[in-house]
Amino acid sequence: MDIETAIACINYLLIHNTANGERINEIEEELLRGCWEGKSYQQIARESKRTNDRSYISNCASALWKDLSEALGENIKLSSLKNALQDWYNSGGKAKLESRGFYPRQRHQFFNLLNNNNYIYRQEEETCYYAIVQNICLRLKGLTQVGKTVMIKRVISRLKEEKKYNFVYLSFKEIENERLTNLEDLIRWLAEKITKKLNYNYDLDNYWKPKRLGAIVQCSSYLEEYILSKLEYPVVLCIDDVHLLLPYQQINDNFFKMLRSWLEKEDPVWRDFFRLAIIYTTDIYTSQDINRSPFNLGTVVELSEFNEDEVEKVIKTYPRIQPEQLPSNSVTQFRHLINDNPYLLTIALEYLSVHPKQTLLDIISTASTDVGIYQAHLRNLWLKLEQNSELEALFKKVIKSPNKVMLKPHQSDFLQRMGLVKILPEGGVKPRCELYRQYFSRYWS
Repeated sequence: MDIETAIACINYLLIHNTANGERINEIEEELLRGCWEGKSYQQIARESKRTNDRSYISNCASALWKDLSEALGENIKLSSLKNALQDWYNSGGKAKLESRGFYPRQRHQFFNLLNNNNYIYRQEEETCYYAIVQNICLRLKGLTQVGKTVMIKRVISRLKEEKKYNFVYLSFKEIENERLTNLEDLIRWLAEKITKKLNYNYDLDNYWKPKRLGAIVQCSSYLEEYILSKLEYPVVLCIDDVHLLLPYQQINDNFFKMLRSWLEKEDPVWRDFFRLAIIYTTDIYTSQDINRSPFNLGTVVELSEFNEDEVEKVIKTYPRIQPEQLPSNSVTQFRHLINDNPYLLTIALEYLSVHPKQTLLDIISTASTDVGIYQAHLRNLWLKLEQNSELEALFKKVIKSPNKVMLKPHQSDFLQRMGLVKILPEGGVKPRCELYRQYFSRYWS
């Protein structure tokens, strides 16, 4: 059984066989996908887009196994999950899924594959490309799942065709939490990764003496002497998911101080052979302002909502969606509902692709309810709000107002960074999309 079929089974069982009667949420889906691949709770937490707390993932797992035990009438543990689901599926579960429309989702991987048919060109790609070509530090930022990683990889792919650059792409999802809390370990990891990605065979143990020089000086000297000075073409260092450093403020400050020092070096070796791009997600809860130094490096490119033309192009990349599934004016209504959010658009198009009897109007009619296709996403927003009473109070004020709301600049910025509101050109904020207004108004009327 593949993971998509497993998720369909679990959603059916939770809705029809438990007192709670709810689908899994986004964090629970991340948990299941990680478990299906044999990952530990710690690794799942480290790679999560929504939480880096291992104990929280563990608690979610315990609650989910308890609900599945209720649904299946037997004690479910991680070790028995796959066999239990397969037995249920083989003994009539498949027919139940099909009769209720619980089809395994076909994941288009819109945001994860370079040569995906669902990817469309966006103008921001050109800005990223020329920032690197012109040796300007690039900061690519945006909400979760708007296409940041796929865009930077497409830029890398374009530059590789020119055969004038070396590339090192790294993600902080690849590193253990323990190394994120230790500056020396983090910098050593960076040096090792750069060495390996560029196919050098140096033994860092023979060179690495951080106690004598300090890790930052050690790494800088190593890169200059053993890496940059040996290159024929510049190296472009792309560091993705740098927001994962934010909880560790002292480590974060020192790490980016090191990157800044590299960019400011006047030595020709650094000036001519080192380029930098950093990519990060903005909608994470942290007490640290993501816009303050050290993130204020270079040129900022922010990926936000699609425009009308981009929405139409994305829809055309889903050939399985039939014209009758998109009734007259339904696309216009839907665009107003989601404000052209790439993630919300893709969820709807994936759903229509595997539910040929459903229409966009059907999606619109239940979108802001607890049984619509966005219920997991909306519930995840609740989780974010529950982590911060000030954030919840501010957003409640915005939701309850029929007009724009004037907030202090740092409050507006915080809400916008979390993906909850849009800051208006004339001042003030409003909910990021009508979907959020409708959903939260049900509870905050």
